[in-house]
Parts: sequence; structure tokens; C-alpha cells
Amino acid sequence: MRAFKALALALAVVDERKRAPYDHQNETYEPRFTTPWRGDANDVVAVEAFFSPETSGETARELVQGSRRTIDAYAPGVESWSGCGTPERGSVCVGCEPEKLRDEEQFVLFRDLINAANRGVRVRLLTNLFDNVHECSGRTTVMSYLSEIFEVKTYRTTTFQHSKVLIIDGETVSISSVNWSRTSFIENREAGVRLLSEKAASFAMTVFEFDYELAETWVAPTNGISDDDRRKIQDGGFLPPFPIPRRQINEPHYEAPRRPPVSISGDAIELFVSPDAGATTLIDFFKRTNTTLDVYTYQITDEFFAEMILSLAKRGVRVRVVLSRAIYGDQDRRLSTRVIDTMRAKSRDRISFYSSPHFYRYAHLKVVISDGSSVAVSTGNLSPSDLPHPIKPFPPHKSSINRDFGIIVRNGIVEDFQKLIDGDVRLGATKYRRPTKY
Repeated sequence: MRAFKALALALAVVDERKRAPYDHQNETYEPRFTTPWRGDANDVVAVEAFFSPETSGETARELVQGSRRTIDAYAPGVESWSGCGTPERGSVCVGCEPEKLRDEEQFVLFRDLINAANRGVRVRLLTNLFDNVHECSGRTTVMSYLSEIFEVKTYRTTTFQHSKVLIIDGETVSISSVNWSRTSFIENREAGVRLLSEKAASFAMTVFEFDYELAETWVAPTNGISDDDRRKIQDGGFLPPFPIPRRQINEPHYEAPRRPPVSISGDAIELFVSPDAGATTLIDFFKRTNTTLDVYTYQITDEFFAEMILSLAKRGVRVRVVLSRAIYGDQDRRLSTRVIDTMRAKSRDRISFYSSPHFYRYAHLKVVISDGSSVAVSTGNLSPSDLPHPIKPFPPHKSSINRDFGIIVRNGIVEDFQKLIDGDVRLGATKYRRPTKY
């Protein structure tokens, strides 16, 4: 426990920081979504699993292309797939000429979102504003380009908007680990759930509307962008979507198949949000585990959940933990390494630890399977920022607190996630090694 106390102190020191460039919270957040949404036994809902790099792109595209009335999206950011977010040599600003961006941008949903807005669908995007990103004169980023066509707002409820959620027509909700980046769709191991349920979508919409009301409208810079450029951006013409890139892995690996949606009882579903109910919901999820626990996740930096996993192993639960072979953030990598080193020492070989297959850049998914019969899939990691506890008011700038979503599914599609973990452990995973940056 001494090592975990030292880690907690380190996290506390980190939290007493200057305002981060993405932190625009300006009032204390009082948690209000403290009860998870639970489906009704009398309802039938449809669920589908999807994974990167195999099926996340086509799943997202189908959702957007199939929209009829509304698209409401949480995305931490929007990355250009065509170099328009990368500064040129010697420059500190980013962007492309509007015409070049329109003609060449390869982001998988770029043209689909524009086409949806142009056919009358109300599109709203809730994202983060990064104060350290500046657009070059006469150029635009993907985000600013989209803000000329549909509603884009920047998150202010808590420190950071970390959710990856699509809500379509108030009927379907998609929750996943997939960022709007090429790496996330094409190169990483990622996971998500698509749920067809008006009641679940209504719950997600309630959270979205609350956050959207507090958010600020994205204001695209006007430097050097002409009125003629704006007219061309807003011309309303149909843009044929580019093909979704496919990554070839030329060695034995597990290929996650696309399965049709599965119909299950509504009471087999729980939806929850952080910081309101994420920690308490997952604590209960862990406590109900009796025989097996499989964790496949990017990182573990929360010593409380590390101790919970250890206590299950000591109780005789068979535990496997698969972690990303690489963690991009230097601080996250150090903290996760310390937590896992401590867990390995304390577990005395009761837990099997693995590093993810090398042919995925990052294993960025957040999946926990309990007893082979229930799966929790989240947008957030097992970390204090994504699962803060205890639940309390969160004042601005005191600690890093994220907005995240999660879903628990009992039966139905659990086997898809079990096959994914078993397949990656069998084909490509190695005994645990400390993560690298890339």
C-alpha cells in the first residue's frame, strides 16, 4: 500500500497545476447524473459491437449516413487525416487553404457530416478548445471548416471532454474509445458498442443538452478567409465520401468480424457518465465478479481500482490484464508503469499480465469482462480523471476531471469482446513489458 500512497501523492501534486490549454471550466460542477440509466425488462433493444481497425470506420459512417433528423456528437477533437493539422517546417500555426481542405480531407466522417447537414439534418458537435493551437492566416482547420456548416461548441462543464459518443435521431447511441483520428480508426485496437434504444438515447441526450447549454460557440478565425471562401464552404453541394482506408497486417492476428445487431432485453443494459456515476458503477461491476475478470485497456493509473483487481485475484478470481504496449503521454506512461509494477509485485503471479500485439500502434480500448457474462465498455480509462471518487462538487482548475460515458451489457454481445481478448492474447500479445511512447 505504501507504493500506492506515494502514487496518490504524485497525482495530487500533478493536480495542483496551472490551467491546462484545454481547461475552460469556469464554475463548480455539481454531479447530477448520479444514477445510471437502466433498461426495462419489457423493452427489447438492439446492440452491436465494433472494433478498430476492422469495423469502427464503417459503423460510424453508417450511423451518420443513415441519420434523418439529428446528429449529436461528443468528440475530444477532430484530427485532419491529410496534414492540415500539422505545422509546416518553421511555422507554429496550422491549417490548409479552404479549397484544398474541401477537396483532399480524408477524415472518415468529414464529407458524411457535411452531406448530412446539407440535406437538412441538424448536426451538433461538442468538443474541446485547445488554446495552444493557432490557425495560419488564410487557412482553416477541419474543425473551423465544419463550424461554417453546422453547430460546433467547446466544452466547459469540467476540465476536459473525453467522451466519444454519437447520438443519432434520438434513437441510437454509440459509445466507444475511438477518437476522430486516423490512428484511432485505422491503426489502434479500439472498441465500442452501438445501441438502438430510444430510452437510452434520451438519457444520453439529457447529458448532452446539459453540457451543450454550458458550452461556448466555436468561433472560426477570420484572418485571411474571404467571403468568397466562405460561400464555397457553405455551398451545399454533395461531396462523394472517400473510401475508408484498410490496414493490412501481414502476420497472424485476430480479425474481429462484423456481426449483425443482437436483440436483448432492455434490463441487460446500463448507461453511465463520469464524473457523476462512473466510479460507483464500475466499483459495483467489479464487486459482482466471482470467477473470471478480463481487463483490456490502455492504461491503469488509479490505485483504488488496482487494489480492487488485486483483491479479486486474492479471492481466487482468475484475472487477466492486457495493457497497451505503448502509452503516448509521458506522465500517463510513468504513472501506469508504477501502478502495474506494484500490482505485479503484490499479485505474486495470481494475475496474468500481457502487453498488446505490436502491430497495433496503441491498444486504446477500455474493456472489462466479468465472469464471461457481462462487459463494461467505456470512453475513459481506469484513472482518477476519468473515474473520480468520491463523487463531490468539482471546482474549476483544482484537479483534472473528464466527461466520459460507459455502457454495461449483460449477455448478447459479450462473446464478441471475449473473442477479441482471447484472440489478441493468442495471436500477438506478449508477456507484459513496460510501455514505450510509440
